[in-house]
Order: sequence, then structure tokens, then C-alpha cells
Amino acid sequence: MITDDAEDTKEKEKRPGVWNSLFGTAFVLLVIYSIDWGFLKGEVTEYGIAACPNCPTGMMTLNEQKYRPSLSRQEVVSWMPGFDFVDRYTKCAVVNRTNWECNYNDGSGRFGFSNGLYWNDDEKAKEMGWEYVPRWRYLYIYWRNAF
Repeated sequence: MITDDAEDTKEKEKRPGVWNSLFGTAFVLLVIYSIDWGFLKGEVTEYGIAACPNCPTGMMTLNEQKYRPSLSRQEVVSWMPGFDFVDRYTKCAVVNRTNWECNYNDGSGRFGFSNGLYWNDDEKAKEMGWEYVPRWRYLYIYWRNAF
């Protein structure tokens, strides 16, 4: 005969497995969400942040900028999701999706990606405190400011 205490003990022994499964699933989903899946479409994304004294993190996220470099044409197409304009840069040196550099069409400077990290030589952006960060840090700042 099983007593109520024995049933409670058996029930408690099952719970850690349930919690482990829930936390494990949440962790896997977080990792999947953190990955920039643009590589499946030949794209790379710039994630910018800027100083924000009133934000909980002291930084705010800027709009994402997507780029699709073309090795064969040595050009890069860029756009911001949610906006209707597209820019095409033709004065570029493209090595691969995550390593390329272009001149701005107006000749005001250069920008590109080096080993998957965005860079530019825009002095105004540097003066304003803009930084370019990996996706995980961008998402961390976004979510910390949201809650």
C-alpha cells in the first residue's frame, strides 16, 4: 500500500525533470532566436547602438541595416527592413559575404564588414557615440530596455 507521503515523494522526484526540460527548451529557443539567419539568403546585418542617457542600459538600438554583397558583380545592395528604399553600392571590393568594403556613392567615406563585424569611417557616427555590435548584444540591449 502506498501512502500519501510516498506519492508526494514520487511526484517531487518527477518535477526536476520537468523543470530541466522547460529550461532546456527555453535555452534552445533563445539560442535559435539569437542566430542571424541572413546567411541562408546571402545577407549580413549591421546592428547599431547609440548612447541614450534615459535608457536603462545607457544605450538604445538603431534600425537594422541589411546588406547583400555580390562577389561576381563586386557590388553591395542594402536596405532597412520596413522601409521602401534600397541602396546599391558599386565601388566595392567583395571577398565573401562577411568580408567586403565599399565607398559611399557620394565618396564621403568607406564602410564594410570584416570577419562578420560592421565598420565604417564615419566620424559623425563616432562623435554621436554610435557603435556596431554582434546580434546577441543588440538583442540584449533591446530586451533590457523593453522590460
